[in-house]
Amino acid sequence: MELFLLMGINYVDEPRLGRECHERRKRLETTLNKAGYSDVRRKLLRSFAQNGLGRDVVVYARRV
Repeated sequence: MELFLLMGINYVDEPRLGRECHERRKRLETTLNKAGYSDVRRKLLRSFAQNGLGRDVVVYARRV
């Protein structure tokens, strides 16, 4: 999703654009999978993550 911001599409300030960008991202991933490029999709997303782009995951844990 950060790529959209880097392209000048400010979905943060415009929720309508956020939904649109999310749908485009999903379409890209789905199309790559259907075309047999799931390995390319994985490598692309991994590359984004290694370069600080992509989704963040925050985990809160408590020892019981």
